[in-house]
Amino acid sequence: MQNNETGGNLASRPFCVGLDQTLFDCVKAIDLSGQGIAFVLDESQKLVGCLTDGDIRRAIIQNQSLESRVISKIMNSNFVSVGVQAGSNEILDLMRLKSVQV
Repeated sequence: MQNNETGGNLASRPFCVGLDQTLFDCVKAIDLSGQGIAFVLDESQKLVGCLTDGDIRRAIIQNQSLESRVISKIMNSNFVSVGVQAGSNEILDLMRLKSVQV
């Protein structure tokens, strides 16, 4: 696992959103990813959370508009990640340890 330093900027990371962006921006990023998830970066481009299409749905059900800027309130900041060099066995072991189902 790592601390999630990224690099580059949001424009070069179409599946990422900034903390100050709208729910609509998140929907667009999730649509681009094709995986049902967008990653949230802070001002220094550090990965600080993730949002799923389910998170967006729940926010809308709670009367948040697509123009609201509530990403920091609804994102999951308690996530687990691996480095880009992680092998498939390491990833699968971590998924089993954390009871991640695919």
